[in-house]
Amino acid sequence: MTRRDVLVALAALGVPVTVDARHVRAAENRSGAVVHLDPTVDAIVGGAAGQPFEGPFGLRFGPDGLLYVADDLAHAVFVLDGDGRLLRRLGRHGSGPGEFAWLDAVAVSTGGEVFVADTGNNRVQVVDARGTFLREFGRSLIPWRRLANPRDVVLGPDGLVYVADFGNDRLCVFDRGGDWVRSIGRAGRAPAEFSGPLRLAFLPSGDLVVTELHAHRVQVLRADGQPVRTLAGPGAERVQVASPHGVAVDGEGRVFVADHGNDRVVVLDGQDGRLLATIGRGGTGRGELRSPTDVAVLPGGRLAVADKGNRRLQVWRVTLPGAVKR
Repeated sequence: MTRRDVLVALAALGVPVTVDARHVRAAENRSGAVVHLDPTVDAIVGGAAGQPFEGPFGLRFGPDGLLYVADDLAHAVFVLDGDGRLLRRLGRHGSGPGEFAWLDAVAVSTGGEVFVADTGNNRVQVVDARGTFLREFGRSLIPWRRLANPRDVVLGPDGLVYVADFGNDRLCVFDRGGDWVRSIGRAGRAPAEFSGPLRLAFLPSGDLVVTELHAHRVQVLRADGQPVRTLAGPGAERVQVASPHGVAVDGEGRVFVADHGNDRVVVLDGQDGRLLATIGRGGTGRGELRSPTDVAVLPGGRLAVADKGNRRLQVWRVTLPGAVKR
């Protein structure tokens, strides 16, 4: 069997069923059929010589209406407007204040502070909207409070800062000033344990969605770390993913996962794990992906996708099935 076999099913609808070689069971919804969507492409940024990105990895749509792109190969954050125009670049390669090394993710507060998962420097840095250094945390003198390759940072609805502490197989929680609050989880593959925690997002309920690179899993936890459910991967009823990366949640509780190993975006119901749709397919054309690393929900039914393998950002417009209302 090849790494990825594409089977054509439901010919009348032209619906493809994608199966990854490592996770052979086909993704399906409760009717047994995959809902596959080919997106309308609103914009493509990058992907050619002279364009801004080297390795667009993490995305965040800020409360200021701008899109922030963490580029791990450029060691910088790119800030774009709603039409994909580059406004500014924050940071450069290094280990000093306001410098980054293989940064993976960014979060933006309503006050305009930019939190950066400075992965290669084992810290979270906070800079202002122009990239001026404000503070850092994660490099504590206390060993068990130190971060190791932090891969994501999100601002929780409780006002706290949640960090995917990838190298330590746990989540770490800080206050906005950078003071330690608690850790969540430990290494393992049981519920509420982690094997390569990569990206984080909050559901409207306040529960936390976590993707795991090594476990090929997407699980949901309470903010205090208690397990709720597995949405995809081992332990899920139907949906399988391969090396899931970025995750985003919309206002209806739909969960968008960058299914990195299958070159697509998977859309799940955050309440019951039902597969709502898959979007995109492998390739280099419009609406096609190579090793996507993140997704961000934009206004107006649009979705931004970090198409890292093609060194570009795509903005899609899709019409999706609804999630369960609870």
